[in-house]
Amino acid sequence: DAAYLALRVHYAKSLLEGSDLAIGEIAYRCGFPNAGHFSRVFRQQTGITPTHLRHPNRTVVNDVAR
Repeated sequence: DAAYLALRVHYAKSLLEGSDLAIGEIAYRCGFPNAGHFSRVFRQQTGITPTHLRHPNRTVVNDVAR
């Protein structure tokens, strides 16, 4: 149900902003089977990843060895 999913994502947002819990722990507390699934659903619902919400100024740099 969409309303229940929105509630779970809202709760996850509050945990991401107000705690230092690991992403996997937040996923578990919000009823998601694993951190990967949680991250996908969270991004679909909010447009950003859980990590980006928690650390908005952090950039991810992929260093490719040549």
